[in-house]
Amino acid sequence: MKAENKNHRDPFKGLAFPGKPVSKSEYIEAYESYVSRCSIITNDNHEKTMDEKLAELKKKHPQKNLRLLQLDDPDLNVSLMMRSRLCLVLINNVPYHGILATKVEHSWEYPPHLRVQMIVDAGEFETSTNKARGIISQYEKHSSHHHKHDESGI
Repeated sequence: MKAENKNHRDPFKGLAFPGKPVSKSEYIEAYESYVSRCSIITNDNHEKTMDEKLAELKKKHPQKNLRLLQLDDPDLNVSLMMRSRLCLVLINNVPYHGILATKVEHSWEYPPHLRVQMIVDAGEFETSTNKARGIISQYEKHSSHHHKHDESGI
């Protein structure tokens, strides 16, 4: 191994990995996974990111059109309710179906912030209400149309 460059630290210094090394292309492809794990305190109970959960669900349900939505619009009213085995998500007091996973993040620091991420089966989600398709197009995490809804509401 080359000596550590003064401008770059060796992120693997002091670490050993079991097994044979992966190819350089596999190593480069795994970079995004590495980055996402650096932002989380990892341990044996590593909590999956929603991107990881989405990938896992897509493998498990390849026939479904799964999408990751990120609702961080302060004008949306999002309610999560659970009773017995029934889980319900309401957006602006309208119940939506086809939601496979949710994650809520909040901060009370100024300005207060609430973010709700949802993995939805787009086909089932869109049957909930005529506004569901608009929610997907506006709040899909990897969409280029990630913007606030218009005055007509959702």
